[in-house]
This record gives sequence, structure tokens and C-alpha cells, in this order.
Amino acid sequence: MSQNLHCKPLISIITVCYNAEKVIEKTMLSVLCQSYKNIEYVIVDGMSTDKTLEIIERTLKSYKNVPVKIVSENDNGIYDAMNKAISYSNGDWLNFMNAGDVFSGPTIISEIVSSGLMNTSSFIYSDFIANDGHKARLIPQSLEKGKILHQSSLYKKSLHYKYGLFYVTHPYIVSDYLFFLQIPQGEFVKYSTPISVNDISGISMQGFWLEYGRISADFMMRRISEGKFVFLVIKRFIYNIAKRMLRFVK
Repeated sequence: MSQNLHCKPLISIITVCYNAEKVIEKTMLSVLCQSYKNIEYVIVDGMSTDKTLEIIERTLKSYKNVPVKIVSENDNGIYDAMNKAISYSNGDWLNFMNAGDVFSGPTIISEIVSSGLMNTSSFIYSDFIANDGHKARLIPQSLEKGKILHQSSLYKKSLHYKYGLFYVTHPYIVSDYLFFLQIPQGEFVKYSTPISVNDISGISMQGFWLEYGRISADFMMRRISEGKFVFLVIKRFIYNIAKRMLRFVK
């Protein structure tokens, strides 16, 4: 466990990236400009071949007040990189802020710490703001519906000691959901203000395959019956076809 500054928890903010030269700077600035001072920043790069690392180094020259750890090495997909980042982190609490995504404001972490929720829960999550570059909209998140976004959450690192790291399910993006399912519901609390603003062109926002992953995970964890699993898959398939047809008609 880390040594806290003025009895405030050390928070590790983690960015996993690969060839993110167009978006990495805005994410970094969102982290480095947080008013909360007891943070460390861990950046795990998957051996980018563009100018990502050059931009990272250039950005850090102007922000030397935040401890930053940079690792660039090959990985076996995003969950492998996330697991590495966890091992490199020293924080009591973790946040994963993907390249291209940002915090909702420079004081959001300070506000969460001051709320006292960290004293009564192990996992804090919120709704998030989706931005497609033209407009932004609020996307509700719900523990009951299994919708929790990593970028809009902070949780105790100790949960990984108890429930393990993320399954490396490359190229499928469902392991974070499987991890969330293992944590007792009493450990979660929802924060009233969105924690993050997310680029909806990001990997976890593409298509409807993430919903298929959630349905499959619910079936594997026996949260739904075989009949409901088949029903939900067919329902989602029909919905996808109908939406594509409407786009074609337009």
C-alpha cells in the first residue's frame, strides 16, 4: 500500500495506447492538469510506430509536477497492456483513461475524493459523456444493467488482489465486464457527476459486438438462462439488421 500525501489516497491514472499520435496529447493534458495532487500517471504503449512516444515526451516537458511512468513494449492486446499497467502502478485507487478520452473537468478527482465515497466503497462509477466530434450526449451507466465504463470509474487496486487481473481475451473486449461481475454489488457506488468524456470512435464503442460480449459473459456466469441468451442474441441481430436497412433507406 502506498504512503498517502496528507492522508489522501494515491490514485494511479493509467493510459494504454498504440499509435495514438492524434489523440494522446489531449488525454495527457486532461490527466496532468487535474487539481488533485496525489496522483501518478502510468502510460503503457504497445510499441507505437507513429509519433505517439515523441508527443508523450514533448508534452511531459511542461508538466514535471506529476510522477509519470512510461513503458513501451509489445503486448497481447489491450487487457495484457492493462494488466502490465496495474503491476507498474503504486496507487491505492486506479482509473483507466484511454487515449482519446478525457476527464470531464480538472477538479473531478478532487471532488470525488472530497465526497467521502472512497471511505465507504471500493468502486466508484458514473455516467459518461459521449462525443463524436460534432455533438456530445450523456450516456447513463447502470450496475444493474451491467453497464460500467472504465474511464468513468475509480476503484481500489486491492480488488485485483482479491478477484485477479483481467482475462486476456484479445481481440474480444469483454474482460473488464467479467471482472466487474465478480465484485459484490455492495462494493459499488454511483457518483452523480460524469467522470469522463469519451471519444465514441474508440475501440470499446465500435459496433454492437460489445453487447454480444456482455450477453455471452452473462450466460457464462449463469446470470441468464440458455433460452434468454438465444433470445437476446437474436434480438440484437435483428436490431442490427434493421438499423443498417434504415441507414440504407436514408
